[in-house]
Amino acid sequence: MRRLAFAPLLLLAAAGCRDATTPQAAGSPPAHPSLTVVPLWPDTIGICISPGSPSGDYGFQWQIINGQPDDIHDATSPDIITLGPGTCIVPWRRLAPLPAGVVVTLVVDEISTPPNVVFDSAELQDDFVGDRTSFTSIGDTVRADTIFGGAVTFYHQLAPNFQKNSLLVPLGPLPGPDPSQATGRATLVVKPGQLPPGPCDALRGTAHASAVGICANIHNPGGETFTGGTLTVMGQTFPFATGLFPPGPCRTYVLHGAAGVPAGLVTQLTLHAAGASLVFTSVEHPAGAIGGSGGGSGGASPAGAVIHNADASSPSSGRGECVIRFGAGR
Repeated sequence: MRRLAFAPLLLLAAAGCRDATTPQAAGSPPAHPSLTVVPLWPDTIGICISPGSPSGDYGFQWQIINGQPDDIHDATSPDIITLGPGTCIVPWRRLAPLPAGVVVTLVVDEISTPPNVVFDSAELQDDFVGDRTSFTSIGDTVRADTIFGGAVTFYHQLAPNFQKNSLLVPLGPLPGPDPSQATGRATLVVKPGQLPPGPCDALRGTAHASAVGICANIHNPGGETFTGGTLTVMGQTFPFATGLFPPGPCRTYVLHGAAGVPAGLVTQLTLHAAGASLVFTSVEHPAGAIGGSGGGSGGASPAGAVIHNADASSPSSGRGECVIRFGAGR
């Protein structure tokens, strides 16, 4: 149900999460918290949108793990709420301190954004793993205790004018009996010369009229061995990076390159963003592990499902970050 945010449901994030350093311990939280995010209140977890995010109706669903008696929930999941730049909701907080050693965990998905607004990244803040960036809007996780608080801040951008430069494609697990644990994000680049500064800078000057640049990050907490990708444009498929992935798993894959696509299809793609989709395969999921489309939807997961990212402290086999360059981007 859509609703407006009223205090104390809103935490006015005046300082903004992006400028925050690792959260520091603060004094006892007030009865009606007004969180500037730095410092984060102990015994409090916030879900925020960044100071640069457009105003509008944002949807979230979340799970509180290890909740305790006397917890306060100023918002309940799922929730669609009107938020302004730099504001937050408070799904969990307490007036009475948590018992020593007790840790509460929030796992949150962003499930909807205002029209013409797309997810960019999320900043995760707590003192257990530290300040870090996530490139998926699914399964973002923070923790809090009676010494340190936590916050997840979602960053957004206006939907790209795809006729000018690029398209953001969220990547999620494809349906199946044993779905992948991997998630990610990709940018399809049609006119690299018009790209704003960012992680796809390596593609400037590489794509051309008969190619589509691909800049992607895959987070691989399940330790799958990825093997290649396929770009589909207007129903035609174009494999890329086949045979260039390492023989064993990497915790993170970073891909930069270009897939050859006929110029006529590239022109159609600039006008019909939903005509593009990506699928990445792995040894464990040869028919497709994760994927997403230009319409903004990642791989299908059951409604209400929460897909957990691996914590930085979780065991993970294989290499760390693997950079893969292919096609014209090599």
